[in-house]
Amino acid sequence: MRRWISLALLTAACHSPGTLAAWEQHVGPTPNVRLPTLGGAQLWADVAWRDGWRVQRHVWTEHHRLLDPEDQRRAWGSRARCIEELRRHAAPEPDGAHLVVLLHGLGRTRRSLAGLEQELEGAGWRVARLTYPSTRGSITEHAQDVASVLEQLEGVSRVSLVTHSLGGVVARQLLGDPDAEWRLHVDTGALVQLAPPNQGSSLAQGLDVVPVRWVLGRAFTELAAPGGLDVPTPTLPTTVVIGAGCGSPFVPGSDDLVVSVDEARLTGAPLLSIPPSECCRFIRGSMRSSSGTSCSQHAKNLTMFGWCSFASSRTSRR
Repeated sequence: MRRWISLALLTAACHSPGTLAAWEQHVGPTPNVRLPTLGGAQLWADVAWRDGWRVQRHVWTEHHRLLDPEDQRRAWGSRARCIEELRRHAAPEPDGAHLVVLLHGLGRTRRSLAGLEQELEGAGWRVARLTYPSTRGSITEHAQDVASVLEQLEGVSRVSLVTHSLGGVVARQLLGDPDAEWRLHVDTGALVQLAPPNQGSSLAQGLDVVPVRWVLGRAFTELAAPGGLDVPTPTLPTTVVIGAGCGSPFVPGSDDLVVSVDEARLTGAPLLSIPPSECCRFIRGSMRSSSGTSCSQHAKNLTMFGWCSFASSRTSRR
């Protein structure tokens, strides 16, 4: 009977972060079985990262868990306990490291950028491929979760971001706070946006009905706002890459079937318009185009991506 009572109390504690912390203080660490997970999709947000290990917050219960680089659960409970376990298991970045943060798009997960991570790591970059519950929160909430990750970084002196779709708008919201706590110990390098709906999305406006809102969430509703997005414009060097030429009947102007070139534009940022197939290659991490030309060469010709060479060179930049 005592065992069942303890199990009931622990289950109830999962729905209250305060109760969970009290359990850990008075009873001890929550018992954990190392189980494989999906890595977090639309119900988990990364709030801390170190050497491929991630602490995640559940969007409904607010409890946390620690995943190793193979997405196995190594601990769960309160935020404080999971971050403590993170520091015990994973080594910090080398002092002065320049970290590249990858942010996926709406309805996607970090798995969609696995190829890009591999390509960047092969070129010598340190990479943090994050996940956020893109259909279960607002743009501001997603930016706050990424800010939490940056606050927990150790050894990192500079962060650059490579984003896809909604991730580019989340990055703008993140970078728009000049007084953020993470800025006390981390400088910003550059931002590369792949197919970002910087001016909002006409496709989202056409799909903005109640059932779709339920599925795609508040961030989708913000993209569909008729007045456009109320998101700061970043001051760091920014490059926009967008596919063009698909001719979707649902997107005005030249487009990549989802975002138009005009919707991707950002004041003060150079824009690289390429065939949609090559934009997809960027996202997948295949840096060589179908014509045999390195996608990075297109960027170099327009003095873009000067901060991050995607060419065949593998010179370490740690």
